[in-house]
Amino acid sequence: MVYDYDTGKLCDLVEFIAGYNKVMKNTEAQSIVRMQRLCYFCDFDHFEMYGQSLTDCIYVRTPKGPTPIFFHEALRELVTDGRVFVDGNDIMPSESAIEEVEKTCMSIAPFSKKWSNNELLSIMQTVKKYSAFEEKKLCELSRKDNPCQIAGEYQALSYYAAFYRRPFYVRRGEDE
Repeated sequence: MVYDYDTGKLCDLVEFIAGYNKVMKNTEAQSIVRMQRLCYFCDFDHFEMYGQSLTDCIYVRTPKGPTPIFFHEALRELVTDGRVFVDGNDIMPSESAIEEVEKTCMSIAPFSKKWSNNELLSIMQTVKKYSAFEEKKLCELSRKDNPCQIAGEYQALSYYAAFYRRPFYVRRGEDE
């Protein structure tokens, strides 16, 4: 089956995560696998909270965890446009990506032309939440997440499964 997918939002998400982690001094570079997991958590956490995806990308269950099927196309586009750089297995933000994140996040009220305020805050919270984890632990957490548990190997994940991550008595947005 052939999918017609605009990689624009996925590109924006990868670029923002790379720049955000650099600006917040979480890490200089993200491995490709780690970036794929962070995209997954950003997309599915946002869907759980607001009922819509950030990227509309299809994720599949792989042995290392959920992977956006258009990730490599988006990464190629980002590298071609000079928005990120790839060194071996690491993704590093360009200077323009770092400047954009600094302008977006370091202001009193975060503002972005690419993201709504809810999207921006959701991305920043999710990246902050998962940045402390090593790649292996991040992969393990994503594989144990409900959307990944439900899907078969190399099958598409359902965004709606994100609604069943918590016990039924906890409403979305509340602490467990």
